Amino acid sequence: MLFLSFLFGASAASFITSCSYRLGNSHSLTIPQRSYCDNCHSILRWWHLIPIFSFIILRGQCFYCKQKISLYLPVIEFLSGVAFTTFIIYEPIHDLIIILFLTNLIFLISTDLFSHVIYSYSLLGLFLLRCCLFRKIIFII
Repeated sequence: MLFLSFLFGASAASFITSCSYRLGNSHSLTIPQRSYCDNCHSILRWWHLIPIFSFIILRGQCFYCKQKISLYLPVIEFLSGVAFTTFIIYEPIHDLIIILFLTNLIFLISTDLFSHVIYSYSLLGLFLLRCCLFRKIIFII
């Protein structure tokens, strides 16, 4: 169960960083339907997309053009996997709120890193999740 939660957390982080990169660079989220190398634009195979393990297997570079892959991706995947594994110990509803909070933070950090943009709807979602987490609303004037 712990391994599955780790794998789910790492996969969620991989998907979120991919979406934030594409949104930040005005790329479509649906076309191309598969992930691709930013340097040579080769479509990646399924085993190139396994979080953390593919980075290790490929030695941190593209399979086709040997361009280095950013270390940010496996680090955020690992941290997210560890966080998801840690949160499985607590009560389920509380875990869900914390996991949503964490995924929102990953999205904010990734969009800020890739394109220097922070979307206001993400901040609003972060505020609402924070209110649910602490069960009170604090208004700052």
